[in-house]
Amino acid sequence: MKKRNLWLAFMILLLSCNGCGLLPQEPDLPRAPVVSEVEDVEHAVTTVMRGDVIMSVNVACQYKPARVESLAFSVSGEYIRCFFVQPGDAVEPGDLLGELVMDDLEEQKADEDWKLKKLELEHEHTLAFQDLDLRKADAAIDLASGSDARKQARQNRERTEERYAELLKEQEDELLIQSERIKELEEKIRGRQIYASISGSVTRVKVLNDGDVSKELEKVITISDVNSSAFLVTGEDAALFKVGDEVLIKYGEEEHEAVAVDPKDLGLKGDPETAYFSLHIPDPALEEGTKGVINVILEKAEDVLYVKSGTIKKAGDQSVVYYLDEEGMKKIKEVETGLDNGTYVEIISGLEEGEEIVDE
Repeated sequence: MKKRNLWLAFMILLLSCNGCGLLPQEPDLPRAPVVSEVEDVEHAVTTVMRGDVIMSVNVACQYKPARVESLAFSVSGEYIRCFFVQPGDAVEPGDLLGELVMDDLEEQKADEDWKLKKLELEHEHTLAFQDLDLRKADAAIDLASGSDARKQARQNRERTEERYAELLKEQEDELLIQSERIKELEEKIRGRQIYASISGSVTRVKVLNDGDVSKELEKVITISDVNSSAFLVTGEDAALFKVGDEVLIKYGEEEHEAVAVDPKDLGLKGDPETAYFSLHIPDPALEEGTKGVINVILEKAEDVLYVKSGTIKKAGDQSVVYYLDEEGMKKIKEVETGLDNGTYVEIISGLEEGEEIVDE
């Protein structure tokens, strides 16, 4: 029983000594490093191409007719009957373009024209009868025997001549009065009408609504002489052009061929800081102030290698590009560049056509 107690005491002492660090401890083993996965980086690439690199600038221009006619009715406060033209129509001097309501002016003129025609016929008949009666009087003189008979015949002829002279004078006065009456009606009618005075194209017509009346100085129709009209470039950009330069002017959705001309050819005095362009095919639908754009080529490199401008990087004074080697690693390569238009840049040396470079 005594031995057993001694054994228990020994075991307790041993355990307490181990807790106090007297027994050797197991060494801490180093932890295994954390292995992170390497992600593959994908690079966008682009191809070296061959073609033309063009540096250009868009120049603003504006259409201005050399000769413009803006027309208005000379009578105010009258209902507008109609317009006979629309924008784009070609017109010649004397063409009727529009008119006001005539009331009964046209009927009045028709009546007065008929009266004038009647008076003219009466006058013609009087002249014919005068000629006939004077012939008879002359014959009577020739046939008269004796001095008294011839004297009487001559007196008869004089009276016939006086009678016809008086009648013809009355008719001529009536014709003059009637002509003046018709002229007054024509002026009234013409005051209610608009006529073209130049050759050209209609560029504007007032939109007509029911009940519209004429207004003093209101321009309702505009005609432009398209053959002497031009697009103008003003300011510093005018120096980019010389007479004879062929250009394309874009307005609306289409481009139109034009040529730079001497303003004297258009009948214009001209301005040294303005360039003038005449369309090869005049456009009757153009309105004054229409804006256009002319693309001007400032410099051009033809049939050259080129890449996107953004692919060219700077390393000091050198121009470089990045490319991918066989293992997909990004490498650097020096290149010599030429014309750069902001979108594409010319490659003089350092790359080959079809070669791929990093596009980022």
